Amino acid sequence: MLHALFLVSICLVVPQDQPVKDVLRPADAEQLTGFIGARLDSAYRNRIMKQDIEKLAEPFATRTETSCWQSEFWGKWFTSAALAYRYKPSPELKTKLDQAVKLLLATQSNEGYIGNYKADKHLQAWDIWGRKYCLLGLLSYYDITKDKAVLTASTRIVDHLMSELTSQNAMIVRQGNHRGMAASSVLEPMVLLYTRTQNKKYLDFAKEIVRQWETSDGPQLISKSTTPVAGRFPKPTENWYGWEQGQKAYEMMSCYEGLLELYRITGDKTYLEAVVNTWEHIRDEEINIAGSGAAMEAWFGGNQYQTQYIKHYQETKSATPPLDGRYTIRRCYRNIVLQRVTRFDAGRRIGLGQVFAIVW
Repeated sequence: MLHALFLVSICLVVPQDQPVKDVLRPADAEQLTGFIGARLDSAYRNRIMKQDIEKLAEPFATRTETSCWQSEFWGKWFTSAALAYRYKPSPELKTKLDQAVKLLLATQSNEGYIGNYKADKHLQAWDIWGRKYCLLGLLSYYDITKDKAVLTASTRIVDHLMSELTSQNAMIVRQGNHRGMAASSVLEPMVLLYTRTQNKKYLDFAKEIVRQWETSDGPQLISKSTTPVAGRFPKPTENWYGWEQGQKAYEMMSCYEGLLELYRITGDKTYLEAVVNTWEHIRDEEINIAGSGAAMEAWFGGNQYQTQYIKHYQETKSATPPLDGRYTIRRCYRNIVLQRVTRFDAGRRIGLGQVFAIVW
């Protein structure tokens, strides 16, 4: 009897997830004009519509990769194309989206794998990172079409990933590069998949990813959120782009975007506070007058050095649409939508100063 009462008392104090409602909502329709509208139209015509989608899908059919990141390209283009379609729907773009999804799904293995890595190299280097982008693309297509086959294909990708990690007794933060941030950035599509399927195993896996972040092997994105992003870990002495690199800007931003989505469905303010703390460090210590930051693809406290010569400074990995700037802006946007606060208004400087400067 006492044992039963003890179990009941535990159940009563276990915190329950409390989804957070957005304070604001996106506009139902909008057509931008002027300088910004012209830039977006140019990108629509010259980048989205002219992409060779067969070339993007080809690596998934051959699966010869051992170390590189070509598998991100399909998803990066597709998520941008899906946004472009929402902004300006056209039959031509819809056909292109349909064909791109068909080409990708044709490469899915019997086990559920969609990627370009050799079988004995699964989980290594950029393999999970590439799977993330495929998931983001497929889920954005599902949101447009409600095609159940695409949602099923997405669940098979994740089920296969979870199975591989379990069978190898592998921690996701020990896979790939940059203290596991590249691999564990799969958090975002994991949460998005949960919201579309309501299958709790995907939410449980998302929480497990965040738990692993805080282990000694993880990037400690929550506990180190009050630490300047340039000083969270020692600088790598051998391989700048290897696992030891804990200041890698792009991958860090991608992880925090997933953490915001997890906050949205759980209401755990620890997640939100980690994102806000990190953003304030980036805004105050990294972003320069032109709206960019990072060098050699990593945070380095660059705001104070912006008048000096810096190698590979404010390159595309820190401020352009498909890369870190996209994540910085999207993180600002999501925080504003969630909280209606102005501390994220610096996203406008990043957008105007960097993103539109390189849009075709």
